[in-house]
Amino acid sequence: MKFNLGCGPKKKKGFINVDVRPLPEVDFIWNLTEFPWPWEDNSIEVIVSEETLEHLPWRKQDQIFLEIYRVLEPGGTVFIQVPDIGLMCVYSTNRLICDCVPLHPKEGGDFSPNPECEKCGGRAKINPERWFLAFVGAQKHAFDTHLSIFTREIMEKKLKKAGLTGIVFENTLYKIKVTARKPTK
Repeated sequence: MKFNLGCGPKKKKGFINVDVRPLPEVDFIWNLTEFPWPWEDNSIEVIVSEETLEHLPWRKQDQIFLEIYRVLEPGGTVFIQVPDIGLMCVYSTNRLICDCVPLHPKEGGDFSPNPECEKCGGRAKINPERWFLAFVGAQKHAFDTHLSIFTREIMEKKLKKAGLTGIVFENTLYKIKVTARKPTK
């Protein structure tokens, strides 16, 4: 089995799409902060959680990571994507936030700043609105606020504390993208 946790309106083909909201794309309605999750131990091959964990309470994160571990089968994989608050702080400290960076990617996914920008000289990495949204969420509905923050260090600590191994981070401009595995023992 493959699960897409917190899918919202983004259904993944070949996955059981789980969300707290009863949207047409959702296959299984569940609040991920209610424990234990309704799936058997060692029963899920792959878990994907994109832009979800930051919407769940900070005080419940350890239990969420333990539930991920519990339901993953030995050798199973989890892929997580959340805003990278560590990078957001670096961008703020180094004054790399500027309106010349597109809020939405240009064709081909390019977030390049204007090289002729008088404010940042083409050095900026992120649009001010995108930077702000990383902290608070888009707030388009009741569940679209951020209740937790993650840096790479926090994410790695949570994954290891839950017992997950083989942790691999992907380098990105705004997100933490990480894959981890449940050991085969």
